[in-house]
Amino acid sequence: MASTGSTASTVRNAADSVTRVAPDWMRHLARLGFGAKGVVYLIVGALAMQGAAGGGQKGALTEIATQPFGRFLLGIVALGLAAYALWRFISGAIDPHDEADDDAKGIGKRIGYVASGVAYAGLAVTATRMVLGGGSGGGDGAQHWTGVLLEMSFGQILLGLVALAVLVGAGYQAKQAITAGFRDNFLQSAMSSTEMTWAVRAGRLGHGARAVVYALIAWLLARAVLADSEARAGGLGKALETLQSQPWGSWMLIAAGLGLVCYGLYCFVVARYCDASS
Repeated sequence: MASTGSTASTVRNAADSVTRVAPDWMRHLARLGFGAKGVVYLIVGALAMQGAAGGGQKGALTEIATQPFGRFLLGIVALGLAAYALWRFISGAIDPHDEADDDAKGIGKRIGYVASGVAYAGLAVTATRMVLGGGSGGGDGAQHWTGVLLEMSFGQILLGLVALAVLVGAGYQAKQAITAGFRDNFLQSAMSSTEMTWAVRAGRLGHGARAVVYALIAWLLARAVLADSEARAGGLGKALETLQSQPWGSWMLIAAGLGLVCYGLYCFVVARYCDASS
């Protein structure tokens, strides 16, 4: 009887998985976005492994722009990043797969989707400006926006809340690395066992690296709150620089870079076997 119940449960779970598959246009949008995101993380990780920590995501865009046909390639990446941002906004606004309940956890998940959309929309705008010759990939946007917040009334409180949100994001990334919950992003029925094994390995390493980076960004933002100075803040590039400045920093940076490369590879797997569920 227990075996029969288990089989029935498996059938129900399979049926649930089928109903969660997004319409084709949504899946194509997500695939394009994850592919572009994978390119950016692959380059960020490679640069970090070479010791070029300070560039972060914008440094990756600059690296793309310096290649043959760089503006053309960067235009494709900009389109992909815009697609990813749009997918995050759609996920936050209409929750197409009924993943986020109306409780606090579900609302927090939707807010996280929208926040991710804002971040990648900003990156898409930066890439577009570079294509049009109106901007560069240098600088640290996190420091700029930290300064904007600190100039506002209750700015330190707002920035503290941002730091807390980033720390929560670090915890979520760590949870994904431990539980491999990201497997729900794959159409697993279309993958071989070998593909799934390596996808899970890359995903675990990638999410683990992102957990470390997110935690460092949260710490940098918290320092900016305490010092009331945007110079203390920083994004991905500053977080990698912080790693590099520690004892054994070069080896830590190589490890982080390898993890970010793995995250890029994970994004490619999602782009290939995407059910667009998250």
